[in-house]
Amino acid sequence: MRVYVAGASAEIERAEALIARLRDAGVEVISDWPENVRRAGAANIGLTHEVRLAAARACSLGVRRSDWLVVLEPKAPTIGAWVEMGIALAQGIDVLWVGEGDCTVFESLATSTVSSDDEAFRFIAEACRE
Repeated sequence: MRVYVAGASAEIERAEALIARLRDAGVEVISDWPENVRRAGAANIGLTHEVRLAAARACSLGVRRSDWLVVLEPKAPTIGAWVEMGIALAQGIDVLWVGEGDCTVFESLATSTVSSDDEAFRFIAEACRE
């Protein structure tokens, strides 16, 4: 099973932690966007058009290649996670919402919801065993 983890780049450590745990458990995590953001030095601002286009294409492709999109409910402003969720929903890809569930009406479109990153890890790990 292939998983894409989406979240706010301002909360990059949270995404990195879940990605690392999933990979350590043998889950195939598509697109390590936090690594790419760290390498580029920014998520959006100050990047050339070519770098931004390559990043957008890589993230879009990663979502479309996944079986599950895990959305870490953002506490910081984000655009990318919402776009990635829209791509997943349009493609019929399952979405796991991770958070308290009071961020936006659109989280109600998620296939499944859990309230913590630990629960998300257990949910995906179990889904991989099935």
